[in-house]
Amino acid sequence: MRLRRAGRLSDRECLLRQAALFDRQTVNADPRDGKAQTYALIPAGKLLAFGVAHGTGVGPISPDDGRWATDPRGYVRQEYAAWTASQQTAPLPLFALKSGAPHSPRRPR
Repeated sequence: MRLRRAGRLSDRECLLRQAALFDRQTVNADPRDGKAQTYALIPAGKLLAFGVAHGTGVGPISPDDGRWATDPRGYVRQEYAAWTASQQTAPLPLFALKSGAPHSPRRPR
């Protein structure tokens, strides 16, 4: 399986992010809209297949559990929730803005 990915993302992380994005984009779609459902189900199925093949599931229910055969988007949601809970990000720096001050730091001349 070849994946296009940016930087240091693992194959699994790339699949997970793509599946989560497509799932969110179609979460309010009509369940009878086959095109929208397929749009989300294909990357979900790829993530599930990758998890089964490589044993990479990190959520409480393993990827080879039978319930995911009928709900691959549920697997994506479980894995994305587990992944986001494990991420430790540094807080973004906050700039103190004074009235009349520029919104970005000035470069020295």
